[in-house]
Amino acid sequence: MQIGAADIRFVGDQHGPPDFEAKYRNESIAVEVTRIKERIGWRREVELAFAKQLEGFIEETTNGTRDCPRWHASCEYDPRETGSPGKYDQYWRDQARKALQQRGSGGEFQLLPQDKINGRGVRLRLHSDNENSFTGVDIDEAIFVASELCICIPESVQNKTDKVSKGNRAGNYTRWWLVLSDEICRSNPSALGDRSIHHIRRATERAVGIAQWSKVVLLTRHVDPSKRPVHFIPLWEDPLHHPFSIGP
Repeated sequence: MQIGAADIRFVGDQHGPPDFEAKYRNESIAVEVTRIKERIGWRREVELAFAKQLEGFIEETTNGTRDCPRWHASCEYDPRETGSPGKYDQYWRDQARKALQQRGSGGEFQLLPQDKINGRGVRLRLHSDNENSFTGVDIDEAIFVASELCICIPESVQNKTDKVSKGNRAGNYTRWWLVLSDEICRSNPSALGDRSIHHIRRATERAVGIAQWSKVVLLTRHVDPSKRPVHFIPLWEDPLHHPFSIGP
């Protein structure tokens, strides 16, 4: 095992956590493993409904206005936004109309009122083109992964802490590791960048129940094992426990 554990044994067929037992620096470790999956963003039907509204509005505005510029248009929303701009219908239409009628090379235009924005809000993106086109409404991939992990990881820590406390083997071990098998990042976690990793670690440290765990590790299975990349990031390490001897 790349993180240095040895004598790994599956014990998950008994009542309650852990899934595995292992040795690390001659200490007996309980290892609980869980998958984290994406769960935020608008429902697909919400995306499609707003896309239909926006596309119709773009066609109406550009085709119905003399000498209106032509655009390649798209729309992205921050994953922290809980719904489409539908309840601000007149506001987003006014903002979109101004953007569509403005001459120039285009840019990004906010469709939500300033006091209603979560993160980067909902943005209309325009690029000058010879004819109108619209690619739809989608989640902002640039910030999706880090935002998702900052939500899902603390939830997993809390859920697994509750599960350990209710199991009949909670008192059998003094050291517990939580291994988070990543199905969100889907690449070497170090590719997230230092700033995103910092925010994810801070979110993990503040999770309810974090004191239960000696270590919390983000592990990805989506890298090529033949190249032996470092495919884990320690998100939390109890300072009273032996630190990992290698890092990401």
